[in-house]
Amino acid sequence: MPTILTVPLALAAVLLLMLLFIVGRRAWRAMLFRRLDAYQEYWLKQLPALLAGATPHVSSLDKPKAREVLESLLVRRLQTSDPVVRTQAIQLLERSGLLDSRLELLQRGSRWQRLHSAAILGQVGSPTVIPALLEALHDKNHAVRIAAVRSLGVIGSAKVAPALVRFLVASKAVDKTVWLDAALLCVTDPQQFLPLLQSERPELRALGAQAIAECCEHLAVDQLEPFVFDPDPEVRAQVARVIGKTGGASAVRLLIAATYDEEWFVRLRALAALGQLRAVAALDAVMRAMGDHNFRVRQQAAATLAALATHPEEVLQALTLGNDRYARESYLSQLARSGMLWNTLPLLCSKQDSLRRGAEELLENAIRAGYFHEVQYAAETDPDPDIRTAAARLLEKCGTNLAFSGAEHGAGPLAPAHSG
Repeated sequence: MPTILTVPLALAAVLLLMLLFIVGRRAWRAMLFRRLDAYQEYWLKQLPALLAGATPHVSSLDKPKAREVLESLLVRRLQTSDPVVRTQAIQLLERSGLLDSRLELLQRGSRWQRLHSAAILGQVGSPTVIPALLEALHDKNHAVRIAAVRSLGVIGSAKVAPALVRFLVASKAVDKTVWLDAALLCVTDPQQFLPLLQSERPELRALGAQAIAECCEHLAVDQLEPFVFDPDPEVRAQVARVIGKTGGASAVRLLIAATYDEEWFVRLRALAALGQLRAVAALDAVMRAMGDHNFRVRQQAAATLAALATHPEEVLQALTLGNDRYARESYLSQLARSGMLWNTLPLLCSKQDSLRRGAEELLENAIRAGYFHEVQYAAETDPDPDIRTAAARLLEKCGTNLAFSGAEHGAGPLAPAHSG
């Protein structure tokens, strides 16, 4: 009989202990939250006087939770207030000793304390915390080092730029996105990234080139020319991107050379840069890229060609004669997307014969290729009767009784309506 009752009693005891643990834990958490609410209510009442210059009493800062609540209130105030209140909040952190305590935890605390302190000090944003964060770049824990980099980026001081570059060079593993974001916020002169381009490590050269490309200021073309033919394709692509922002005859020459690169994304970057420069001298190179074996490069070449062509009807005619249907369709798609087809419609009524003939030739080829919607819409709704008449005549010239299907641009060539 005792054996039969042992199992139920043991199970009941286990359930009772679990219930007591749950109830006790909920009671402890309720007491903790009431204490935190009391601290927060107390500090909110004291905060106006403290920000005005009063110093909190030592006894009110004895409890760690009281210090934590005050620090949290001040950090939130730093994120949402005007510069005057921010200055007052930083001064209060210094007067209360909270800032010194946080700096000490960053240097001598546990791993979690150092990690949390590095993040908090970045939110504080005071220049006085920069030396401690620079020292944290050499912390033995990787997460603490990354938190220090992120906080230095939040502060955004130009003084830390050389240290960030040295940190990247000395690090074997680093979060590239975090470093790049921080470096771009701190570095104002792209010259400071040049040592990275000269590194033997490919990942550093690629990251340095990307940093230069993202930087607000740009380097001279002659400084970048040696890296146009770098062994790393990522470096070549980023350098082409930078050169596209620099401009000049030498920039166009280097970008044309880059359109022959063996990597498709380098060719794509070079074509995008040529379009950004509006380099009409590169028209032949862009026309050649319309037949590239990579479809992304062909798409970019079409976009660049639409931006460069001063006489789009001649380009369209050349593409048509080349019997490259994809190149022609891509070019027409870019013309329609950029609004050039629509903007060409008023030229149908131009008094200059050359402009009128060019517009008619462009729109006629577009209609025959299936891009008729702009012309049809103008023939039906344009407020200018001359444009409506010219558009209707052009449609009639391309074929009477056209079957407009209402499909999207490029859905297919126009087909004459079948009788019966």
